[in-house]
Amino acid sequence: MSSIDIENAVTKDMTISAIIDKFPYAADALKSKGINCVGCGVSSYETLEQGVLGHGRKKEELDEILEEINLMISEMKDAVFVVTERAAKVILETMSEEDPEYLGLQIEVSVNCNCSFEYHFKFVKDFSNDAHLVEQHGLRIGIGPDSLPKIKGTRMDYVMSVQGAGLKLSNPNSAKSGGCGCGSGSSFS
Repeated sequence: MSSIDIENAVTKDMTISAIIDKFPYAADALKSKGINCVGCGVSSYETLEQGVLGHGRKKEELDEILEEINLMISEMKDAVFVVTERAAKVILETMSEEDPEYLGLQIEVSVNCNCSFEYHFKFVKDFSNDAHLVEQHGLRIGIGPDSLPKIKGTRMDYVMSVQGAGLKLSNPNSAKSGGCGCGSGSSFS
Protein backbone atom coordinates (compact mmCIF):
# COMPACT_ATOMS: atom_id res chain seq x y z
CA MET A 1 0.00 0.00 0.00
CA SER A 2 2.89 2.40 0.41
CA SER A 3 3.15 2.85 -3.37
CA ILE A 4 -0.27 4.53 -3.72
CA ASP A 5 -0.61 8.22 -4.51
CA ILE A 6 -2.12 9.38 -1.24
CA GLU A 7 -3.03 12.81 -2.64
CA ASN A 8 -5.63 11.32 -4.97
CA ALA A 9 -6.01 7.74 -3.79
CA VAL A 10 -9.79 7.83 -4.29
CA THR A 11 -11.52 10.13 -6.75
CA LYS A 12 -15.18 10.76 -7.52
CA ASP A 13 -14.72 9.10 -10.93
CA MET A 14 -13.63 5.72 -9.53
CA THR A 15 -16.20 2.95 -9.48
CA ILE A 16 -17.37 1.95 -6.04
CA SER A 17 -16.16 -1.62 -6.54
CA ALA A 18 -12.69 -0.37 -7.60
CA ILE A 19 -12.50 1.67 -4.39
CA ILE A 20 -13.50 -1.31 -2.24
CA ASP A 21 -11.15 -3.68 -4.08
CA LYS A 22 -8.20 -1.35 -3.53
CA PHE A 23 -9.15 -0.12 -0.04
CA PRO A 24 -11.52 -2.64 1.67
CA TYR A 25 -11.81 -0.53 4.83
CA ALA A 26 -13.40 2.28 2.75
CA ALA A 27 -16.63 0.22 2.72
CA ASP A 28 -17.22 1.08 6.38
CA ALA A 29 -16.77 4.80 5.71
CA LEU A 30 -19.24 4.66 2.82
CA LYS A 31 -21.81 2.66 4.79
CA SER A 32 -21.54 5.05 7.74
CA LYS A 33 -22.57 7.83 5.34
CA GLY A 34 -25.57 5.83 4.13
CA ILE A 35 -23.97 4.74 0.85
CA ASN A 36 -24.86 1.06 1.02
CA CYS A 37 -24.27 0.21 -2.64
CA VAL A 38 -20.79 -1.10 -1.82
CA GLY A 39 -21.94 -4.66 -2.34
CA CYS A 40 -24.77 -4.29 -4.82
CA GLY A 41 -24.66 -5.13 -8.51
CA VAL A 42 -24.28 -1.57 -9.74
CA SER A 43 -21.10 -0.95 -7.74
CA SER A 44 -18.97 -2.37 -10.56
CA TYR A 45 -20.00 0.34 -13.03
CA GLU A 46 -21.36 3.14 -10.83
CA THR A 47 -18.83 5.82 -9.88
CA LEU A 48 -18.64 7.17 -6.37
CA GLU A 49 -20.12 10.43 -7.62
CA GLN A 50 -23.05 8.63 -9.27
CA GLY A 51 -23.65 6.54 -6.15
CA VAL A 52 -23.62 9.48 -3.76
CA LEU A 53 -25.62 11.89 -5.91
CA GLY A 54 -27.96 9.09 -7.01
CA HIS A 55 -28.94 8.62 -3.37
CA GLY A 56 -30.10 12.22 -3.16
CA ARG A 57 -26.94 13.59 -1.58
CA LYS A 58 -25.40 16.95 -2.37
CA LYS A 59 -22.02 17.59 -3.98
CA GLU A 60 -20.73 18.92 -0.64
CA GLU A 61 -21.47 15.53 0.93
CA LEU A 62 -19.56 13.83 -1.89
CA ASP A 63 -16.59 16.08 -1.13
CA GLU A 64 -16.83 15.22 2.60
CA ILE A 65 -16.95 11.49 1.82
CA LEU A 66 -13.93 11.78 -0.49
CA GLU A 67 -12.02 13.72 2.15
CA GLU A 68 -12.86 11.18 4.87
CA ILE A 69 -11.88 8.16 2.75
CA ASN A 70 -8.63 9.74 1.57
CA LEU A 71 -7.77 10.77 5.14
CA MET A 72 -8.39 7.19 6.28
CA ILE A 73 -6.14 5.88 3.49
CA SER A 74 -3.44 8.40 4.39
CA GLU A 75 -3.55 7.32 8.05
CA MET A 76 -3.41 3.65 7.08
CA LYS A 77 -0.57 4.05 4.55
CA ASP A 78 2.22 3.30 6.99
CA ALA A 79 0.14 1.77 9.76
CA VAL A 80 1.00 -1.71 10.88
CA PHE A 81 -2.40 -2.25 12.45
CA VAL A 82 -5.26 0.16 13.15
CA VAL A 83 -7.81 -0.32 15.91
CA THR A 84 -10.90 1.85 16.05
CA GLU A 85 -11.78 3.51 19.32
CA ARG A 86 -14.99 1.44 19.50
CA ALA A 87 -13.08 -1.86 19.10
CA ALA A 88 -10.47 -0.85 21.68
CA LYS A 89 -13.17 0.08 24.20
CA VAL A 90 -14.96 -3.27 23.85
CA ILE A 91 -11.71 -5.26 24.04
CA LEU A 92 -10.48 -3.32 27.09
CA GLU A 93 -13.81 -3.83 28.88
CA THR A 94 -13.83 -7.56 28.12
CA MET A 95 -10.19 -7.93 29.10
CA SER A 96 -10.65 -6.22 32.49
CA GLU A 97 -13.77 -8.30 33.22
CA GLU A 98 -11.87 -11.54 32.56
CA ASP A 99 -8.72 -10.63 34.51
CA PRO A 100 -7.56 -7.14 35.49
CA GLU A 101 -3.93 -8.33 35.24
CA TYR A 102 -4.08 -8.76 31.48
CA LEU A 103 -1.78 -6.29 29.69
CA GLY A 104 -3.17 -6.56 26.20
CA LEU A 105 -4.15 -8.62 23.20
CA GLN A 106 -1.86 -10.97 21.29
CA ILE A 107 -2.79 -11.53 17.64
CA GLU A 108 -1.45 -14.34 15.48
CA VAL A 109 -2.37 -14.90 11.85
CA SER A 110 -2.15 -18.28 10.16
CA VAL A 111 -3.17 -19.64 6.79
CA ASN A 112 -5.93 -22.27 6.97
CA CYS A 113 -6.64 -25.22 4.67
CA ASN A 114 -8.56 -22.94 2.28
CA CYS A 115 -5.46 -20.73 1.96
CA SER A 116 -7.34 -17.93 3.76
CA PHE A 117 -6.13 -16.03 6.79
CA GLU A 118 -7.27 -17.17 10.19
CA TYR A 119 -6.91 -14.83 13.17
CA HIS A 120 -6.15 -16.00 16.71
CA PHE A 121 -6.71 -13.56 19.59
CA LYS A 122 -5.49 -14.10 23.13
CA PHE A 123 -5.43 -11.86 26.19
CA VAL A 124 -1.93 -11.89 27.69
CA LYS A 125 -0.22 -10.84 30.90
CA ASP A 126 3.10 -10.48 29.09
CA PHE A 127 4.13 -10.10 25.45
CA SER A 128 6.79 -12.25 23.83
CA ASN A 129 10.15 -10.53 23.27
CA ASP A 130 9.80 -10.74 19.49
CA ALA A 131 6.25 -9.33 19.34
CA HIS A 132 5.70 -6.09 17.46
CA LEU A 133 3.80 -3.85 19.89
CA VAL A 134 1.09 -1.43 18.82
CA GLU A 135 -0.83 0.78 21.24
CA GLN A 136 -3.98 2.63 20.25
CA HIS A 137 -6.80 4.07 22.36
CA GLY A 138 -5.22 2.57 25.49
CA LEU A 139 -5.13 -0.97 24.06
CA ARG A 140 -1.77 -2.72 23.73
CA ILE A 141 -1.53 -5.28 20.95
CA GLY A 142 1.29 -7.72 20.31
CA ILE A 143 1.72 -9.12 16.80
CA GLY A 144 4.04 -12.07 16.24
CA PRO A 145 6.87 -11.66 13.70
CA ASP A 146 5.44 -14.33 11.38
CA SER A 147 2.04 -12.62 11.48
CA LEU A 148 3.27 -9.09 10.84
CA PRO A 149 3.49 -9.29 7.01
CA LYS A 150 0.05 -10.91 6.87
CA ILE A 151 -1.65 -8.28 9.04
CA LYS A 152 0.14 -5.08 7.96
CA GLY A 153 -2.39 -2.39 7.05
CA THR A 154 -5.34 -4.17 8.70
CA ARG A 155 -8.09 -2.17 10.37
CA MET A 156 -10.01 -3.74 13.27
CA ASP A 157 -13.42 -2.39 14.21
CA TYR A 158 -16.28 -3.53 16.42
CA VAL A 159 -19.51 -3.75 14.46
CA MET A 160 -23.12 -4.36 15.44
CA SER A 161 -25.64 -5.58 12.89
CA VAL A 162 -28.73 -7.74 12.64
CA GLN A 163 -26.43 -10.75 12.23
CA GLY A 164 -24.76 -10.02 15.56
CA ALA A 165 -21.89 -8.05 17.00
CA GLY A 166 -18.18 -8.67 16.91
CA LEU A 167 -14.77 -7.69 15.69
CA LYS A 168 -14.38 -7.03 11.99
CA LEU A 169 -10.97 -7.05 10.36
CA SER A 170 -10.45 -5.32 7.01
CA ASN A 171 -7.18 -6.75 5.76
CA PRO A 172 -5.83 -5.56 2.41
CA ASN A 173 -3.56 -8.62 2.32
CA SER A 174 -6.28 -11.27 2.68
CA ALA A 175 -6.93 -11.58 -1.05
CA LYS A 176 -3.19 -12.19 -1.55
CA SER A 177 -3.42 -15.28 0.66
CA GLY A 178 -5.06 -17.18 -2.17
CA GLY A 179 -8.40 -17.66 -0.43
CA CYS A 180 -11.69 -15.93 -0.96
CA GLY A 181 -10.31 -12.68 0.40
CA CYS A 182 -12.78 -12.42 3.26
CA GLY A 183 -10.21 -13.03 5.98
CA SER A 184 -13.04 -13.79 8.36
CA GLY A 185 -11.84 -16.87 10.24
CA SER A 186 -10.95 -16.13 13.83
CA SER A 187 -10.65 -17.68 17.24
CA PHE A 188 -10.42 -16.23 20.71
CA SER A 189 -8.72 -17.96 23.61
